Amino acid sequence: GGPAAVSPVPPAPQPVPSAAQSPAAAAAADALQSEVTAAFTRFIAGQNAHDRSAVAAVLLDSPEFVWVQPEGTAVAGSTEALAAFAREWQGTWKLDPQAQELRIATPAPGVAVLIAPLLLTAGDPGRYPATLPVRWEGVFVRSAAGWRIAAIFTTPLPSRRGPGGG
Repeated sequence: GGPAAVSPVPPAPQPVPSAAQSPAAAAAADALQSEVTAAFTRFIAGQNAHDRSAVAAVLLDSPEFVWVQPEGTAVAGSTEALAAFAREWQGTWKLDPQAQELRIATPAPGVAVLIAPLLLTAGDPGRYPATLPVRWEGVFVRSAAGWRIAAIFTTPLPSRRGPGGG
């Protein structure tokens, strides 16, 4: 019984000032992590409130935006993704990120990748919802208005079995 556990994601490495990284660079890295995490938190809150404008405010407003759903279907364009989210919200739709396992990488200036396992509870209206452990991966880009999500990839995670096969 109970929700399925998710596979662990290594914790985000914490910037440590060293000879190679000045205190200013460490502070900038901390600020980037905080800003990206805040954008992710706003996205999750908007999703769970089924608030289209809150979700739209954190997505990159672009036809280049992409959302790959857990079953592999890709939705291209932020307008199309918002419409797809609104359809999902007609039933049960809740995202429960496992924040203690969140990880952020910065592969290029102005780009961050946030990876977090989460529990996606979804179900059609009037149906009993199912909870699926997924790995949520978001590509964030820095814009004039702050960090925006340019792509979302949600990959199912195998559920872990407890002693006795669970």
